[in-house]
Amino acid sequence: MTTTNTPAPRPAQKSSTEAAPAPAKASAPAPVAAAPVAAAPVAAAAPVPTPAPVPVPAPEAGAAGGLAILHRQTHGHLRLDRQNLRFDFVRGAVSTSIGTAELAAACTEFPCVMARSGPARWSLLAITGLEAGKNLFVGPQGEWLASHLPSTLATWPFRLVAQGAEPGRFLVAVHTPALSTDKGEPLFDASGNESAWLQEQLRLLSAVDASMNETSRQIELLEKAGLLQERTFQAVLADGRDVELNGFWAVDELKLGQLDAATVHELHTSGALVLATLHLLSLRRLRALVSRASAPPATTA
Repeated sequence: MTTTNTPAPRPAQKSSTEAAPAPAKASAPAPVAAAPVAAAPVAAAAPVPTPAPVPVPAPEAGAAGGLAILHRQTHGHLRLDRQNLRFDFVRGAVSTSIGTAELAAACTEFPCVMARSGPARWSLLAITGLEAGKNLFVGPQGEWLASHLPSTLATWPFRLVAQGAEPGRFLVAVHTPALSTDKGEPLFDASGNESAWLQEQLRLLSAVDASMNETSRQIELLEKAGLLQERTFQAVLADGRDVELNGFWAVDELKLGQLDAATVHELHTSGALVLATLHLLSLRRLRALVSRASAPPATTA
């Protein structure tokens, strides 16, 4: 199947990298094609734990493995139990890529920061942990504990992988361990056509890709306006452990207030001003994240 992809930043203290499986080759007939979309990588990163700073990782689509290009004949008999999805695959991720379209919802639950994800490429990250390998929003049963589910996780177990060197074209891959022969809803109907819900997932993959591209463009405008500065966050947990998050970028609120009218207008019309405002609002969630990290771990019922 064909479509598109995008990246993310990383925390410092002792933690780093997000969990999204890496593509695997599949031997079968031609892959199911999805409409091509504006290029943009979908990915997220996470930090690593120790009594030192945890860098906010640059977005990478790598992770659990088990990805295979989606084929009608190869996967036509398989099903996905969408009502009981587990998020263990991001249990060790301290950040997750998000797009500007979901920032209004994400900023009320996660600190959201910027990170470089490649040459002339930026990503927006929702910080989900302060110590390497500890995602504070994945429960003991693999359940997602926040009200907002980032779009890059909502499309799981499907991912976009580049289709050769052709820009803007991607194949749809699926994390096969998440599929079943007898539980859940079928991916394809009896005629080999994508089911209605699978078609919606493909549409969402393309929308996420486009959103990641737009997010990078808006952050680049903030950079050109001289508003971004590299930051470090330090805190002490309830048990006395020091944590540090670094390698991320934030808007300089003082410089934002000193912009000339023409630049403010440009940022407003491009959407970048809203991004900057919601990002600054989200930083208030850092204290809540520290409290969450200090709380006793949840136990399995």
